[in-house]
This record gives sequence, C-alpha cells and structure tokens, in this order.
Amino acid sequence: MPCLTPDEKMRRPPALRRTGGAVLVLACSLGLAGCAAPPLPSYDLDSASTQGLRLRALRGTLAVDAPEADETIDSDRVLVRTTGNQLAYLSDARWSERLPALVQSRLIETFQNARQLKSVGRPGDLADYSLQMELRSFEIDATANEARVDIAVVLRSRRSGRPVAARIFAARAPAPATANGAAAAALDAALSEVMRSIVAWTSAQI
Repeated sequence: MPCLTPDEKMRRPPALRRTGGAVLVLACSLGLAGCAAPPLPSYDLDSASTQGLRLRALRGTLAVDAPEADETIDSDRVLVRTTGNQLAYLSDARWSERLPALVQSRLIETFQNARQLKSVGRPGDLADYSLQMELRSFEIDATANEARVDIAVVLRSRRSGRPVAARIFAARAPAPATANGAAAAALDAALSEVMRSIVAWTSAQI
C-alpha cells in the first residue's frame, strides 16, 4: 500500500500527547548491509470532555468492548483516503498503540469522566450492560480535507444477552493539512465529538 510523503517531519500538536516511536530497521538495496530509519513520531488520542452534557446518575455498570475493525483500520498507522477508494498511510506518523485498543481506552475514560455510572471498565468485569462497537471509518479524507470518524454501537444487556439499542455515530472535523500533527489533531477532534454523543446516548438507554 502506498504511503503519503509529507513536506516535513511531523511534530506534536499542543492538544495531543506524544510518545517515542520504535526504531525500524529496513533492508537496504544495492548490497548494503542495512540502515536504520528514524523513529516515527507517535500520537495519542484524548478522552472527551463531558462538560455541558445533561446526564442522569445511573446505578448500572458497563463493560466497553474493544471495537471491531477491518485490517486497514486495525493498525497503529494513520489512514488517509487519497482519491475514491484509494487508501494510504501517513509515512511519518503512527498512533501510540493499535487504534481499536486506543479508542476503547479513551471511551472508557470518557465514561469515567462523566461519573454517571457506578462503574465502567473492560470485558471480564461483572457488568449489567456491554457496549459493542465497530470502527467503520477513522481516516483523513484528502479530497474533502476532513477527518472522518464513524462508529457503530450496540448496547446489550448482559443479563439477557439481548440488544437494548443500536446506533451509528459519525463526526467530521476540518483537516486542510496532514503534516506537523494536523491529521492526528483533526481525528482527535472528530473522535471527541463521537464519544460525547455515545456517552449521552448510553445514558438515555440505560
């Protein structure tokens, strides 16, 4: 899969946390023994603020599953849709961990920030409800200059195993550039909007 070549090396935007990337060793051509590529800058995502949401206090407990995703999204690379159905990864940036696990962690933190439920955690803990998700889109659309985040959600009763409610959440954020952390910042903004909506919607269903 082709990679985008940015004009200059990405730097950490103020709103995002950055972690050190691992050094990649690439095989060199023309008989050279090998060469070490510089580490890719690594970007984190933030939990969303729940300030301003009207949430009622709930006594229930919730387990948030790791989202399902296809192989293009289930990665630590930043995905860009260049034209039509052509996809590429930013060549000089990566997420701090695989995207589904990262989204799961930040959504759990967002629920915890809201303080509406008795407890929120990962599967394996005793819970009254489970939140199952599918990452349908998490990319920069280069033709529209926007970040796109689409997440399908199913709220399920752990007692009966039956779905309580389901919905698809979508958000867009301006992304006129991808270099210098702009792509990560735009996707972070779109995800924050989606997570706020998921928290508010879940509160109304339980």
